[in-house]
Amino acid sequence: MTASKDAVQAPLLRVENLGVLLQNEGRVVRVVDAVSFRLKQGETLGIVGESGCGKTLLCRSLLGLLPGCAAVAPDAKAFFDGKDLFRLSESSLNKVRAAGIAMIFQDPLSSLNPVMTIGRQICEPLVHHLGMTARKARSRAVELLHSVGVSGAEQRVDHYPHQMSGGMRQRVAIAIALSCGPKLLIADEPTTALDVTVQAAILDLLMRVQAGSKTGMILVTHDLRVAATRTHEVAVMYAGRIVERISAGALFTHMRVPYTRALVDAIPKMDRPPHAPLHAIEGRPPGPAGAIYGCAFAPRCDRAIEKCRARTPPMRSDRSGRHWYACWNPIQEPAP
Repeated sequence: MTASKDAVQAPLLRVENLGVLLQNEGRVVRVVDAVSFRLKQGETLGIVGESGCGKTLLCRSLLGLLPGCAAVAPDAKAFFDGKDLFRLSESSLNKVRAAGIAMIFQDPLSSLNPVMTIGRQICEPLVHHLGMTARKARSRAVELLHSVGVSGAEQRVDHYPHQMSGGMRQRVAIAIALSCGPKLLIADEPTTALDVTVQAAILDLLMRVQAGSKTGMILVTHDLRVAATRTHEVAVMYAGRIVERISAGALFTHMRVPYTRALVDAIPKMDRPPHAPLHAIEGRPPGPAGAIYGCAFAPRCDRAIEKCRARTPPMRSDRSGRHWYACWNPIQEPAP
C-alpha cells in the first residue's frame, strides 16, 4: 500500500542540476546552468524570461534535440517516469519521444515538412511507433484534426502546410504532438506570431487537452500574464539559470527576485495615461561568452549590494517550502 502511494506521488519529471554546454569560438560556455525542478502529472510549469536566457535549449535538452555544437553537462539528471533521460540509448530515447514526451515548436511552418501532406505527417508516428496500418492511421489523423479544431478535417488531411493559416498549422503541430498520447507535452512559445484571438484559442485547446488526459505540460512563454493564468507554477529564467520558482497565483503579488519584478513592471498597463513611457529594464543581459561574477542580474539591479557582485546566490525557499528564489537582497525583506 505504501509503495503504491509513493508511486502516485512521484513526480512525472524531476530535473536535477541541468546544464547545457555550448562550443563558442573554441571555448566551452555553460548556457544553461544548475536548473532543477519537479513536475507532477496533470500540472503545468511555465518558463518565462528574456530571449536568449536558455528556455528553448533547456526544453530541447530533455529530448536530446540540441544542436551539434551543444551538449548536456555530464552531472545533469532528468528523471522521466523513473528513467534518466540523459543515460538512455538513442533507441530508448526514441521510444520516449514517441509516447512519453512530445514537443510543440514555436514556428510550425519550419517544424512541419513543406513537401508532405499534413495527413502523412500525422500518420508517420502512428504507423512507426504504434504499429497502425496506413488506413487506420489516416482515420486516426482525421480524428486528431477534428479534436484540435481543424474544420473540414477530411479534406485538410490531404493539404500541405502552405495551404493553411498560421493558426491552423499550429493546430496541426499540436495534433502531431498528441498522436501517440504523450504523458508530457512541451510547448515552446506555441502562440508566437499569432494574433491575440488565435493565441487564446490555441492556449484554450492546450488546456482542454491537458484536462482531459492529465498530461503534464511545460509552457514556455514571453507573456507573464499567460504564465500567471495558464500554469500552476512559474519558473523565471535569467542568463541560463532559474532565479525564481513561484506559484502562478502569487506571481504578481509575492515575487522576491528584482528581475521578476522588472518583468512584471514592463507589462503595458491599460490604466496608464496616453503616451506614458513604457517601463524597460535598463542595460542588457550578459552574452553567452562573457564571464559572470556573482549574480548575473546585478549590473541591471537597483537592489544590488556588494555581495551580489561577488557571489552567485543559491536557490533557497521561503517558510512554505514551495516558493524558491536566488537573491541576496530579495524584495519584501528589509535592505541591510
